[in-house]
Amino acid sequence: MPNHQIAAGLSKNQAFLVEEQHSAAHIGSGIVSVLSTPSMIAFMEITARRLLDDYLPVIRTVWVANDIAYEQEAFAAWLWAGQSLERHAGDDPVVALARVCFKNLSDAPKTISFPIQTIIDRQTTEQLVVRDGWIFTKSGQARLYLDKNSTGRLLTQEAGAVYELELPGRGSHTILFKIPHIDLTQPEERSRVESLDFDAQKEDVAEFWRLRIAQGAQIVTPNVTLNNFYRTHLMHMLVINDREPGADRNVARCGGFHYGSFPDEGCMAISDLDRRGYHQEAERCLELYVHYQGSVPLPGNYHNKDGVFYGSGGYEEAGYNRNHGWILWCLAEHYRYTQNRAWLERVAPALVKGCEWIISERQATMQERTIQYGFLPSGSLEDVTDYWTWLATK
Repeated sequence: MPNHQIAAGLSKNQAFLVEEQHSAAHIGSGIVSVLSTPSMIAFMEITARRLLDDYLPVIRTVWVANDIAYEQEAFAAWLWAGQSLERHAGDDPVVALARVCFKNLSDAPKTISFPIQTIIDRQTTEQLVVRDGWIFTKSGQARLYLDKNSTGRLLTQEAGAVYELELPGRGSHTILFKIPHIDLTQPEERSRVESLDFDAQKEDVAEFWRLRIAQGAQIVTPNVTLNNFYRTHLMHMLVINDREPGADRNVARCGGFHYGSFPDEGCMAISDLDRRGYHQEAERCLELYVHYQGSVPLPGNYHNKDGVFYGSGGYEEAGYNRNHGWILWCLAEHYRYTQNRAWLERVAPALVKGCEWIISERQATMQERTIQYGFLPSGSLEDVTDYWTWLATK
């Protein structure tokens, strides 16, 4: 394990629920039911640990409703390969692990009804079927596995499913959700999901990201939030830059799930990777643009798509006309950072073709002396989809 150091002056606020088990009377360090010194020190140690890990993708959430405190801790892990630094395939299955602890804050027993829904495209709530701890759609797709920890009931209801639990006064209970990112159809895949150990996987995931983030340039300032934001941003980029299945190319994106490829945004992320020293990761993203050059046209009054930088292997979205120029700039910036002449010579034909496309298309606005003389033809800029001869694409 790395030898983490806590610098003087760091601060962190952390809220804890003080219960009878934390009192001096319960611990034996006193006779009064107040927070004991040993418990206070333990809270301090936990706070220090969370301070160190604030940049890691292990998300902790706490909320209270009707005298029930809910504490959730969640992260994502590879299903099979473990959390090694080896490169994974673009379609390797990933599982989200979420541990939820229910705590009854009152002296009276409580009935917990915890609804579970799966929603398609943020609109359609699926009808679900419960079987052997798994929740399936009616068509048989495995959505998630719930480990009830031997207590409670998992039932089907009209709008999804529900977990029900009778919780005694001041009692608590923990359950574990295991949610595969893609449908797992093989029995061995589902058995693997059921066997995943939450604590072991969490430590593996945390260590993976500590090592991965330590590979690049670091920024250390007196502002802890800024330090953690810098680290977390790298994790965000590496997670959402999908690897194309069957290829060694990545899609530089700014959002996950359904978010597409917007190269004018992606190039900013690629440049950030280069500045941090992750040149190979940046190169894989640039390779996507080079590989699919000329495959998809930009929306506008252009004559052809040959040489256009926009195609992203099916991730294209919105057709921002600024994409072409951004990619040309980003390719040049990558060489400026790396001085990799062999790489430059390999992509030089694509750079030349991209420049030739600009030269060719500009001829359309150079037939007479007008205010847009020498501009690229009119097209869609960004979210403004009106066709104009934009200065930003010149």
